[in-house]
Amino acid sequence: MNIANRFEKGRNKGGFTGQANAHAVASSALQFSTLLEEGLKPHHKLLDVGGGCGRGAYWATRYLNEGNYFVIEPDSKQLEILKSDVSDPNKVVLSDGNKDFDFSVFNVKFDFFLVWSMWSHCPRTDIEKCLNGFAEHGTPEFKAIATYFPSEEEGYLGQKWVEDLGEKKPVVGNPRRRKRVFHNRSWMYQAIERRGFSYTVFDDLVINRRKCLIIKRRGL
Repeated sequence: MNIANRFEKGRNKGGFTGQANAHAVASSALQFSTLLEEGLKPHHKLLDVGGGCGRGAYWATRYLNEGNYFVIEPDSKQLEILKSDVSDPNKVVLSDGNKDFDFSVFNVKFDFFLVWSMWSHCPRTDIEKCLNGFAEHGTPEFKAIATYFPSEEEGYLGQKWVEDLGEKKPVVGNPRRRKRVFHNRSWMYQAIERRGFSYTVFDDLVINRRKCLIIKRRGL
């Protein structure tokens, strides 16, 4: 099954791929090409956080050695769709219903983390959980690739994921679209640096205004 058909199949099952199919395909390719540019090799262990929509899985399960692609996805429907799409289930290690984003369940030190869309939808507390997870469960040379919408304003200070708000009006920190939130740029950078990490920033070439972060331990 080619990648466009895979996303169409997921949508027909009621799944979420993040954007219209053309954007989902482009975003999937950008994720994988970024991982390769940052040094991903088949023997590396990759944790895809919030990866149930399958954009990371499509390429990673074809490239990584068996058992080296891990997924945390709290949404049960997304997990079922992901499982049905992977031709070889031994290629994916899943953590079902892990709403706390607890990386310790795998008992693995990861070489790479992929958090491609999650920070565009979640509160600050879940970003902090991810950053702590990088520190505790990453190898000394780990790299994390994450995306978010930056704001010079206060940004989103709510405690829920935006899909769970059930509100018709825009949320604070998101003046236009309900299903995206913006996080204060200075807060994000300080949260990263407090954990002894450094970061580089570049534009998401698919989603306007979204930024990509490459996070690693300071000095590496």
